[in-house]
Amino acid sequence: MITRHRAWRGFGCACLLLIAGARGVRAQQSVAPEPVKPPQLVKLTLPELSNLRRIYATGDSKKLADAALKALADLSGFEMTDLPGAEQSDKCCDVQKHYFLVMFVAPDASGASGSTVVAILVHRPMADTASLPGLKGNSDPLYEVFFAEDLTATIRGTYTITHEENPALKQAADFASTFVTKLALPAKLKVNAGSRTTNTKTTTSADERPSKRPYEVAVTFNKVVFPDTGKVAVRQVVSYGNPVTHAASSVAYENAERAREYKERYGEEKEPAPSCIAFAGLLQQKVATRSAQPPCKPWVADPSECPKKIVADLDEAFAQYVAAAPKCPADEAYRLLQAMARAAQDVKPVTATTSLGNTRQVRYGFGLAAGYLSHIRVNNDHPRVQIQNGKIAVDPFTRFLTMGVVNWTPWGYDSQTFSPAKLERFRAFTGAAFSPYFGATAGIAWELNRYLSINGGYVWLWFDTPKPGENVDAMPTAANKAAPFELRSTGAWLIGVGYNLK
Repeated sequence: MITRHRAWRGFGCACLLLIAGARGVRAQQSVAPEPVKPPQLVKLTLPELSNLRRIYATGDSKKLADAALKALADLSGFEMTDLPGAEQSDKCCDVQKHYFLVMFVAPDASGASGSTVVAILVHRPMADTASLPGLKGNSDPLYEVFFAEDLTATIRGTYTITHEENPALKQAADFASTFVTKLALPAKLKVNAGSRTTNTKTTTSADERPSKRPYEVAVTFNKVVFPDTGKVAVRQVVSYGNPVTHAASSVAYENAERAREYKERYGEEKEPAPSCIAFAGLLQQKVATRSAQPPCKPWVADPSECPKKIVADLDEAFAQYVAAAPKCPADEAYRLLQAMARAAQDVKPVTATTSLGNTRQVRYGFGLAAGYLSHIRVNNDHPRVQIQNGKIAVDPFTRFLTMGVVNWTPWGYDSQTFSPAKLERFRAFTGAAFSPYFGATAGIAWELNRYLSINGGYVWLWFDTPKPGENVDAMPTAANKAAPFELRSTGAWLIGVGYNLK
């Protein structure tokens, strides 16, 4: 009897360990984005690129995500797939249907010199981590939306996918060692166990878009088709086809943004707004003049010499301006100088890396639970018993029970997020009680976090009871000495706490 019991437990444990061990090698694949629309200049209602850069500099990731969402809303109604041969046209930007990676170049907020490529994953509802729900194939691409000052800026990305094992398989080994080896089977089951063969409106139609769209920005649409799911390492490189043209465009963009800022802060005619706006225009003119002269044109021998000469011209213009006791304060003029100089020099290729999760939504998982039993149905004619000191003795049900459960979330969830969303907190569970009784259980659970939950449900318990002719407080009869018990079942309600294996 003991040998059979151990064999059954060992067989179950081996099966689960075999499943857990069936994990594929972590192969890698790399894919490049595909263009879905030629880069173009787009008119927007708000200065989205400036807003994104300004908020990025503050380090507020939540506001940055909101700004990226608003930028996509400002693009609403534009065609994303009008390339020749495109299978179908799709309007930008349905953030409830698609996932978007909004990108732009900005001064490095970490304090390092130079710039970086900032990427924000946008979807509704917004998640607390950069995770995709297992996108795979042409029907579920990731869209890239890259904002820049002009069309000389190009972006090239590489997505390297590392295949990851199913989270449920990760849990199987722990579940096997904890659960299968600790089953409290009734004696009747122990005898036979070895022989049994048994996804808010965020888009705007073209007709609803405001007619006044004064802000122009270059937009590039790409899409990434993942051949498989897994952890994704993203490498983005932004380069400039004509650095001189881009420097002039960046300075003009800065000039327009500073003019808007002063008008909002002081009013259009109140000093120092007019004077500071005029000084910004002077700096822009200096850049435009130098951009048409050596070493910037007509032939560029050394690309690094042009930005250096532009900065020297700007420094000279600033010194002359401050010496003339201008109405634009010196500190404001210096801030303008810094902004223009940075824009003029920011023409080197920029490289940045980031990572994304892209695993399929998890619907199943293993866990453990402990519960309190209430309203146990007891039949006094068929009590729960055990052999004690050679006699049949009553073994009353205790109120506490431990279980191994399989959790089921019908709508799925992202296992990489730190905390569950509201809908993800509800889940069903089913499983088996393993101590101090053997039984089957089912119910519903409410997740407190990724690890703990409150469980409630019903449990069916199997137990040993004396066979006809056997009596409590008596030794088994000779006819039934080898197997004095028969198997019966009862039920009870339970409430308890669950622990989700990770």
